[in-house]
Amino acid sequence: AKAFSFLRAFHAPGREENFIETIARDLLEEEGKVIVLDLPSLGDGATFFVQRLMTFLFERAIELYGERQANFVVVLEEAHNVLGEEESIFYRVAKEGRRYGIGMLYSTQSPASIPMEILSQTENFLVKHLSSEEDVKALKKAKASFAFVADFLL
Repeated sequence: AKAFSFLRAFHAPGREENFIETIARDLLEEEGKVIVLDLPSLGDGATFFVQRLMTFLFERAIELYGERQANFVVVLEEAHNVLGEEESIFYRVAKEGRRYGIGMLYSTQSPASIPMEILSQTENFLVKHLSSEEDVKALKKAKASFAFVADFLL
């Protein structure tokens, strides 16, 4: 029980639903609602929380499919930390999320650590500067158009 004491901050006394259900309701039922989660404040519980939340949201979006689309965007910083494992819910959302109305905007300082299957399906890139040849190679492999600008990226 002590390991999950960090969750107490997300409990709203007098409410029947838990915080994950509250976030899902706000995202899926309130048009234009913005939810920002300060994950560093969760410490060691952050990974558990975001995986559980994303799994719940993805499953709910699948349930809605055919009736309507979920229509929200997940923003990930340091995406290489969560997109690198094929078993990760974020990997699945990156591959299948659009079908159910979930968009993904991600940032990373290491494009080479993003699986090629995801990198090649990424549509828009904003690249300021890359610090390794491996990152440039990964972008060139993902999108042929990077071949023309590769020399300017390092």
